[in-house]
Amino acid sequence: MEPQLALLRRRYPTLEDLERRARWRLPRFAWDFLQGGAGDETGMPRNRAALRAVQVVPRYGVSVAATDPGADLFGHRYAAPIGIAPVGFDGLFWPGATRQLAMAAQAMNLPYMVGTLATESIETVAALAPDVTWFQLYPLAADNHRVSHDLAQRAERAGARVLAATLDVPARTKRPRDLRNGFTMPFRITPSALLQGAVALPWALAIARRGIPTFANITAYSGPGRDAAAAYVGKHVGGGFAWESLARLRDRWPRAMMVKGVLHPADAEKAVSLGMDGIVVSNHGGRQ
Repeated sequence: MEPQLALLRRRYPTLEDLERRARWRLPRFAWDFLQGGAGDETGMPRNRAALRAVQVVPRYGVSVAATDPGADLFGHRYAAPIGIAPVGFDGLFWPGATRQLAMAAQAMNLPYMVGTLATESIETVAALAPDVTWFQLYPLAADNHRVSHDLAQRAERAGARVLAATLDVPARTKRPRDLRNGFTMPFRITPSALLQGAVALPWALAIARRGIPTFANITAYSGPGRDAAAAYVGKHVGGGFAWESLARLRDRWPRAMMVKGVLHPADAEKAVSLGMDGIVVSNHGGRQ
C-alpha cells in the first residue's frame, strides 16, 4: 500500500491535479452535476474566497517530535479534524463510490457523513465503517416527516454515531449546467449522454458492468427500481425542517445530533437551545 500511496502523491500532489484527472475520466454531464452550482454559481467562488481568506499563524520554537493531529469529537477520537462530506448520487461518478468512501474512512479513522441520497444504504455503510459513520438526513416533510423519522431510526439501528439534519435544502434549486445537459431524475440515457460516455470510456465500461446506481436509502419507501426511487426523490425530498420538527427529532435521537446548513448566528443559537451538539456552517457548497 505504501508504494501505491507514494505513486498517487507524485501523480496528484494537489486538489487541482485530481480535478483535472476527474474531468478527463467523467462524461460532461456527470462532471457538471458534481461541480455545478445554483443560479449563476456565484456561491462557489465566494466559498473558496472565504476559505482562502482564513490564515493560520504558526508558532515555532516547540518540539515537533510527537505531533498528533487527532481530534476528539462526540466521544470518539478521530485521526484528524476533517471528514468526508455527503455527496448525493455519488455512484454516478464511479460505481461503488459509497462503499469505497466508507472503507477508506474506516481505515483512516475519519468521520464519513453519508448522505440520504447516497447510492448505498445507511445499513451497508455503517457495517463497512462502524466506528466513523455519521448520517446526513434530508427533510421529507410530507406526512409530518414520517419518512424522515424512519430514516433516522434506521440510522440509529445501524449504529450511526451522529445525525446531521439538513436545513439548507428548503426547496429544489435551478442548476444551469444540469439544464443545459438535460440531466434529470430519473436519469435517462440520451444520445448526448451516450456520446459523452463513449468519450469517457473507463467510466462507461464501469457503469456497463455495475449498472446505473440508485438511491439505496429510498427504495424502502418508493418500491424497487431505479426510476421509482428517482421519482420519489423528485417528489418528496424537500420541504425543509422547521424548528419544531427538529425538536421532535432531537427528542427521539439518542446520540450526538447536529444541524447542517446554518449561516446566521441567530439560527446557531436556536439550534443550541434545542439541544443540538453541533452545527455545520454551510450553504450546501453553493449548490442550493
